[in-house]
Amino acid sequence: MMLVFLQPDFGTAIVYAGILGATLFIAGTRWSQVSLLLAVGLAGATFVLWAGPAIGVDILKPYQRERITGFANPSRDPGGSTYNITQSITAVGAGGVDGRGPNGATQTNYNYLPEHATDFVFASTAEQRGFLGVTILLLLYLLVIWRAIKVITLARDAFAAIAAAGIAFALLAQIFINVGMTIGMAPITGIPLPFVSVGGSSMVANLLAIGVLQSICVRRR
Repeated sequence: MMLVFLQPDFGTAIVYAGILGATLFIAGTRWSQVSLLLAVGLAGATFVLWAGPAIGVDILKPYQRERITGFANPSRDPGGSTYNITQSITAVGAGGVDGRGPNGATQTNYNYLPEHATDFVFASTAEQRGFLGVTILLLLYLLVIWRAIKVITLARDAFAAIAAAGIAFALLAQIFINVGMTIGMAPITGIPLPFVSVGGSSMVANLLAIGVLQSICVRRR
């Protein structure tokens, strides 16, 4: 997690932190130990986001700081640092109930929406397919997550249950962060939307994760 954070890849490090928390919870870690880890994490976040910059130690890159400040104040610089989130929210709202369709999606077709095939693919989908389309997409994700949680309950041993929990939360965290950032509920990160964003490495990793879940399910109790 720390090595990924230093790359720098703040978004993926957050996903790894969530996976760590989920696996510790399923493993039955004592609350005192979880609280200690949480306190260390909060102290680290406080230093990175506030205490460090206050004493002149900048850990985050300039573009990362702009993403965080843009999340806190999205209307601060709509033509600059908050351009991405402004165009994303515009695309989501423009889709309406049933969407503009592939040909009428001006935000996507005219490239006003940046990275509309990867980071902001949810906003592009919302513009093209509307509220109904993204509702179907989220329901499909809900089905996958529900099945993954069910695999946890069917696992034949603790190791399999812990592994299934980590995979389930990894998928859930990616979905939540990607969808959240496109509608202004989370800072902009480079987290892809599982099985939807263009990118071979993400697709292969997620399919391998689903394969592990299937294997745990086949060998269930």
